[in-house]
Amino acid sequence: MDYAAAIYLDGEGVYDHDTRQVCPATTTIYTLSATSAGGDDQATATVTVIEEPTPTPIVTAVVVDNIPPYVSDLDADPASIMEIGSQCSGKPTTVSVYAEDPSGVAGVRAYWTLESQSGQVDMTPQGGGVYKAVLGPFDISAPPGNLLVSFVAWDTVGNSTPYVGPITVAVTSCIG
Repeated sequence: MDYAAAIYLDGEGVYDHDTRQVCPATTTIYTLSATSAGGDDQATATVTVIEEPTPTPIVTAVVVDNIPPYVSDLDADPASIMEIGSQCSGKPTTVSVYAEDPSGVAGVRAYWTLESQSGQVDMTPQGGGVYKAVLGPFDISAPPGNLLVSFVAWDTVGNSTPYVGPITVAVTSCIG
């Protein structure tokens, strides 16, 4: 096209060695025409535009854990302990529970009351969902009674069971 008398891109004149930049939004056919003493010539070029696919939205499922841990198998060993007095020694009792939760159990606590005394102790995991704590020996100066123990468990997201129990441990008199 060096010897053309006139050059046209889609009917618009192109001068000398001019360049054009195009950026079509859709597939477009461009026509280049040249006129010279030897005749006319024409060529076409197709610029194919591939549309960007519509992104697939990413859906993230949020599972809300609002269920507290499951607590079962409340136990005390022994189920009866002797009253502390001058002629006999008191015995502690080991309490245990089973606790499980899909998000994980963060802790289990035992709450106890005996006569006018009360307290709490964090229980130690033993494996397999079992938690244990040793309670006592207690300061017992009144007649025989009952040690009442309740339990609370909480999971890793902050849900906690209501008080579970109580279980009763009999406190008996020492035979002197």
